Formats: sequence, structure tokens, C-alpha cells
Amino acid sequence: MKQIAERTSLAYVASPQDAKAMASAGADCMVPHVGATRGGLVGQEEGQSLKEAIRRINEIHAAARSIRSNVLSLCHGGAIAKPEDTIEVYRTTECVGFVGASSIDRIPIERAVKTAAAEFKAVPLPQTH
Repeated sequence: MKQIAERTSLAYVASPQDAKAMASAGADCMVPHVGATRGGLVGQEEGQSLKEAIRRINEIHAAARSIRSNVLSLCHGGAIAKPEDTIEVYRTTECVGFVGASSIDRIPIERAVKTAAAEFKAVPLPQTH
């Protein structure tokens, strides 16, 4: 059985400099935050591409690893908004997971509420006599 460390720290980082600072401070896991999650009713519709997000993740991960070789990376934000986006991130980075927020808790709920509202709206009103 794999031994689990007594303490594990996770740090959201937005730049290679942040990653170096947090790795130097002892953070075990970096979460390259590559911008506000796209999509949904209030998400960003414009911004970097998935390719650009992956480039930034790799830069941030490399910076952290230049300080500590055993740092793990997760991914979060920006164009990483759907499960298929994470597939591409895992294929092209050393990320070992995804930190879901809007992609899991906001956007799916918005879709479900919009669908339910549309279904109720589609019900014909009773005819008055």
C-alpha cells in the first residue's frame, strides 16, 4: 500500500514565479490557474485557447520542478471547462488531476435549470372558459 504523507499542501499559482515561490515554501502540489473558466451564463467567452492554457501549465510546472523535483501538478480554469479538455491536458502535460469548480458546480447546474425552465415554459396554459 502506498504511504500517504502526513501533510500535503496545495497552492494555486498563476505564473512560473508563483510556482517557484510556492515550491520553495514547501508546497507539494501546484494548481496552475490559467484564468476564469469559460462557459455558462457568467463565464468568460473569450480568452486563451486550450493550446495556450497547456503552454502556461507546462511553464508553471517546469518552474515548480526546477525547485523541487517531486512537485505534483493539477489543472484548473480557463479553457479547461469540459471533460474532453482534461483529456488533452493530461495527454500534453504532467498534470495528474483536475480541480473542478465552475466546470462541476456552476455550469452543469445552469444547464439543468435552463432546461427545466424551458420545459415548464413549453407547457400550454389552460384555456379559460
